[in-house]
Amino acid sequence: MQYYSASELKNQLATIIDVVQREPVIVQKKGRDVAIILSPTEYQDYQRYKKHAFVEFCQNVSEKAIARGLTPEKLAEILAETENDPEIKNQNINHSSHD
Repeated sequence: MQYYSASELKNQLATIIDVVQREPVIVQKKGRDVAIILSPTEYQDYQRYKKHAFVEFCQNVSEKAIARGLTPEKLAEILAETENDPEIKNQNINHSSHD
């Protein structure tokens, strides 16, 4: 992985685009990492990895929930209860405003 300052990025964009085809580039501003530039292939690989990790996480949670006796009926009941819970609604509103 190569590092470039923001000003180097501005002045050497064509060169850095070529570098990104071979490896990710980290952009720094005042010595701090502020961005990572990936090739489209690297980005697609990353997206696939994230999706796979999320599916695996959901499967693990599902298996544990079933092992502890959670049924589809009980899950529907819990979800219905939380749907009308103002505290949970407020949390969802607060989280979505940060996205």
